[in-house]
Amino acid sequence: MTSDPWHSYLSSWSSKSSSRFLQQNLTLDLEAKIFSTPNQQTALMDRRTKLMRLMGRIRSIQALYMPAAIQRLGQRQVEGEEYVEDVPIFFPSTLSPAEQTSGCQANLEKIEEQLREAQIRGSLDSLRNHLHMKSRLLTYRKSNVKAQSMITKSQTLLKRNQRQIDGDAHRYRAAWFALESVRGSGRSGWKKLAASDVRMMDGGEDRALGLARKRLGKKKRDAVAVIMAARACNTSSSLGGDGEILGEGMALCSARDAVGKGYRETSWIWKEGRTGNLIDNQAVEEFIRVEWCKSFSRVQRWEEECELIVEEKRRTLVSLEHEAKLWESRQRYVGRLAVVEDVVHAEGVAAYARRQAYIYRSIAATFHSLWKLPGGQTAEEHEGDLDGASEDEEEEEAGILGVDDMADIPEDS
Repeated sequence: MTSDPWHSYLSSWSSKSSSRFLQQNLTLDLEAKIFSTPNQQTALMDRRTKLMRLMGRIRSIQALYMPAAIQRLGQRQVEGEEYVEDVPIFFPSTLSPAEQTSGCQANLEKIEEQLREAQIRGSLDSLRNHLHMKSRLLTYRKSNVKAQSMITKSQTLLKRNQRQIDGDAHRYRAAWFALESVRGSGRSGWKKLAASDVRMMDGGEDRALGLARKRLGKKKRDAVAVIMAARACNTSSSLGGDGEILGEGMALCSARDAVGKGYRETSWIWKEGRTGNLIDNQAVEEFIRVEWCKSFSRVQRWEEECELIVEEKRRTLVSLEHEAKLWESRQRYVGRLAVVEDVVHAEGVAAYARRQAYIYRSIAATFHSLWKLPGGQTAEEHEGDLDGASEDEEEEEAGILGVDDMADIPEDS
């Protein structure tokens, strides 16, 4: 074994990094409960055996250059059985200043500082790459895979990618805490990575936003109905015990506004380059181009949707009036008994036809009143103002009930 602490620590660092990586993967697999069959149990034993051998090599190097780590390991109080994936790996940054002075080779913490700096840069680059992969996987699945929740292969790829993202984030945090310990609090030169920071460049895959969309889509119909009922009564006290539901409905609408694409901010991980500086202008311009194209496509889809809704309203009223006129034309009795005078049947047929015509015209009048905008204008007359109105403003002004559009919020393409 060489006596050069740099080469020895490099060897130890490689072993420690591999061991920590294996520990992390094994822990994630255990949490996922994938070791249920006999073959999987055998694979678990093989992985633990490999990890134990690697830990043995680490301890032999630590005994020579970091005896304080061996002492710390012997002083640990373990309750019950401890598996190899739970055994800590001691680095110079995890030891106290007294232990570093008396129980470590000189300058080991400086060597670790340089290696941690490289680790934090590499993990950040790897995190970005895996987030790019996630964006491509989600785009492909959305465009090409049907019945996504039941596609095992698609889910397996996404879970594997998510594990890689979690591993990159874990390695970044480990390196960040080590640098904070070596250099001092607030002097690491890097930002702390929060869970909310781990997202794609446009934030489109944000798990919280996706769950919020689903929850809002399921609850919005009842919530909006309660809100409109309260507005009709012009008071919330008339709801009695439903006041809480009203508050929840308003909170849901507010939450829907908060998840709009126009309010998303790019995570700081996309603003830090390999040297820790801001990304160059070329990368910024490319990002802006992509976001502009997405925004332009959303505007085009929204304008088309507005035009379609207005036309659908017009056709609905025309169709209802057409049905009413058809029933009016059926007032004359033309049955088998029409050859002779049959007043009873003739009056019944005429009454039924008039009733059906009245029902269709009542439905049309209801729709017309619901779709009538303030000032007496209809949606067709006010079509020019729809392009600049927000989704909530249109629903509030028109008073449309039962339109569950929250379940169909388009995601980033």
